[in-house]
Amino acid sequence: MEINGIPMWSEFFIYSLRVLALAAGTGITFTDVELRIDSDADFQFMKTLYFSTNDNADIKVKYKDDTSGRYLLKHGTSLRSIAGRSLALDNSGSFDFRPFIWPVPYTIRSATTMTVQLANSHGIITPDIYISFHGGKVRSGLAPWKNPKYRKMPYVYPLTRSDSTLPEGTIQINANQTATATISIDKDSDFIVNKITGSATGGALVTIQDTGRDRQWVNTATHIRNLIGSGAFPNVLAAPRFVPRGAAISISIQDLSGATNNVELNLIGSKLFTK
Repeated sequence: MEINGIPMWSEFFIYSLRVLALAAGTGITFTDVELRIDSDADFQFMKTLYFSTNDNADIKVKYKDDTSGRYLLKHGTSLRSIAGRSLALDNSGSFDFRPFIWPVPYTIRSATTMTVQLANSHGIITPDIYISFHGGKVRSGLAPWKNPKYRKMPYVYPLTRSDSTLPEGTIQINANQTATATISIDKDSDFIVNKITGSATGGALVTIQDTGRDRQWVNTATHIRNLIGSGAFPNVLAAPRFVPRGAAISISIQDLSGATNNVELNLIGSKLFTK
């Protein structure tokens, strides 16, 4: 893409927020949550997902771009109407990734804020709410994977198992604890990530970071239900994510279930070999 004749590309990123124990109410009184956009790049979001710890509570929502004062909807509406929700696939801990896809991308300027307003319509239930905006940081220049000298091969990088007694690709997190895994990109090729799949036997928060470049994939820990999909319904990234050869990707997983949690996570894309 181009902006004012300057080539631009989009680097996959997620901005997430959470509200713990959203106050009970009648859907009239809104709680404001400020989402701060990093200063390094504008953010263009295309998909929205949410997770609630209790689906019996109907949550009303409004989105506002604080720089312009512009709302993205005329009145508040149910969160489930303008945000997708991953659905349980079976008893394995896999989920079908089902985002809400906006008709056109929306750009929020760097170093600004967006306000998400939430109102609980249930008079008793106070659920935890997790919302994620999937899109890309807009960067100038040519996308690093556009090199015409690349030869592509499909490839999958799963997590490395945390114990030899576990099945390959599985990390086990103790109740309410945090574990960190590293995915090492082979030195024979760069890698471009296009999809994320996996499973979890319980709730968890996930952060992903390119350790060599100290580049985050998320602004804050993101609920795993807002991140992974299944083989049939994967998380097709709103923008590709390029990882150079020999790099290491650090993935931190915090258990929310209060029980032993077995987690799988796969980065799916293409190896980029230089011809």
